[in-house]
Amino acid sequence: MSKKRVIFDHDGAIDDFLALILLLTMPEIELLGIVVTPADCYIQAALSITNKILNLLGRRDIAVSESTVRGINAFPPKY
Repeated sequence: MSKKRVIFDHDGAIDDFLALILLLTMPEIELLGIVVTPADCYIQAALSITNKILNLLGRRDIAVSESTVRGINAFPPKY
């Protein structure tokens, strides 16, 4: 069986971090890279957590990038 090649784009919400962990444990998935789009998060925090998950699971080989696209409803600082 060939692996499905995936580029994972997420917006820094908790469900996305859980989805990332799930993807990393799926033997049929080859995760090629991760893009973080600042739509529902503070971008630096989301990038940091994404990299910490990769480090924890021993997957430092996967590139993480910040999207140049911005979300329509930016995360409000009051939260």
